[in-house]
Amino acid sequence: MKKILDLHFRSENELAKSLSNLYPYTFMLDGFVICSIEGFLQSLKVNDLSEKNKMWGMHGVKCWRYGQQFNNWKDIQILYW
Repeated sequence: MKKILDLHFRSENELAKSLSNLYPYTFMLDGFVICSIEGFLQSLKVNDLSEKNKMWGMHGVKCWRYGQQFNNWKDIQILYW
């Protein structure tokens, strides 16, 4: 039987937790320091650099919730790097 690994931010399994996009994991991309994959993903929704910087410094559910106010990208079908 195959074992299923649930990749969840609040998992008891440290590996599963660390593979979540909500996990705090700092990396650099094009010279910008980003504190989580979720911060990067949420920042794609906005064109404003100050909003991007705010999201790049966030992680976890707080970051996901903050980014929900910018869900109009679904209507215009545009993401920004």
